[in-house]
Amino acid sequence: MKTPEEIFLRKTYYWSFALRFSTGLLAWVLFMTLNLPLFQDARRYEEIGYSITQDWLSGRSSVWLDVHGSEAHQPIVMILGIACFYTLTVGLRILPLLLAAYASITSYTPVVIYKLSKEFGASKRASKYTANIVTFMPIFIFWSGALYKEGLILLSLSFALLHTIKLQKKWSARSLTLVILNLVLLAGLRTYLAVIVTIALLFGSLLGNAKNRSSSARVSMILRQLGVFTVFAVLMVLVAYAVDVQKIFPEDFESGMHQIQISRSDLANAKSGYLPEADISTPWKAVKFMPMGTACFLCLPMPWHLGSLRQNMAIPDSTIWLALYPVVLIGMYLGSKKNLPGSFVLILTTVGILSLYSIFISNIGTAYRLRTQVLLIWTIFAGIGLDYLKIKFGKNRVRRFPQQPASSFGQSSGQSNSKNLNEDKMDQRRMNQFQMGGHRK
Repeated sequence: MKTPEEIFLRKTYYWSFALRFSTGLLAWVLFMTLNLPLFQDARRYEEIGYSITQDWLSGRSSVWLDVHGSEAHQPIVMILGIACFYTLTVGLRILPLLLAAYASITSYTPVVIYKLSKEFGASKRASKYTANIVTFMPIFIFWSGALYKEGLILLSLSFALLHTIKLQKKWSARSLTLVILNLVLLAGLRTYLAVIVTIALLFGSLLGNAKNRSSSARVSMILRQLGVFTVFAVLMVLVAYAVDVQKIFPEDFESGMHQIQISRSDLANAKSGYLPEADISTPWKAVKFMPMGTACFLCLPMPWHLGSLRQNMAIPDSTIWLALYPVVLIGMYLGSKKNLPGSFVLILTTVGILSLYSIFISNIGTAYRLRTQVLLIWTIFAGIGLDYLKIKFGKNRVRRFPQQPASSFGQSSGQSNSKNLNEDKMDQRRMNQFQMGGHRK
């Protein structure tokens, strides 16, 4: 017999798949029939993947892979995945079937993020809030369902963070292997993101949770984390050497800043660009611009920023997140009291991502897509914050049960009252735990 948690996770996956597949299918239909701008990048990935399949089935090497396969900015994992799918179908090009296969993979993200929240130390209710946000929020549905690479990015990021949190508690060769494999997968989707996340997880692996407060447990934890850090670092150096990671980075810091400035200007001068006059050509200018850039990256479009179709579609979602940001801050505070090493990993990862995107991104559509990477991690803190608010303000409502004849309610009324009383006691215990420095599972 399945547990309530298993039932919840199964329903979460089914809901996630239904929403992502239907949204992806709708985006494709609207793009093909009305030429609405909902499927451009996805269409390009699909066309390239199919062309590779045709080359393979014809017994020749792929022209596209020979020319572009080694370019760092290409989403090689996404394109090869599509090519492999069409190879399995022997070249049968049925896009709805491809969308269903893709959604069946990306729909697992809410399940993984639930497990990550639980591993972090959040309660079941907080973890359910987190999973529901990832399942039902439009920003996660669209970018995970319409054949964009963000779906795989979110899944890989979730897995990497989940097993890093596990490595903070105990040594596991399996977890370390999965962390590295998912970082390699990230590198095949967004190379610079993989570099940022790798640095954050590497430093995060230095911190750990001891089994108890005894000196022997602390020494054991320190030695364990040093071992994890060393093995992690050595393996990542070997991977970087194997893929010749030097090709990814500019020759020097000055030329790198110059490239970022050029890319930012190109995005800002597009139709939905913002702050085109910003100057980030030097490190000091970039640091000064970061607060403004971060605010724009996380908050735009505002409700009054009417523009293109995709920009207008993002307004309701952005408005909801504006209301959730204070809840996220509450969750960060409570999460840091409960699990400081885990909070360090999650927050450092988002700080690293924001440090780049705040100065680089200057287009509302691009910001709406890329901030999924930050918001995915913040859903864990949002779930903790919502759980805290549920307990805190739920206690102000006194449950009153009218006196009814026994024949009207019978045993079920007594069971309902008993259940509510038990929930009250549990919430009171967890509120006390919040106040003392966290909450338990």
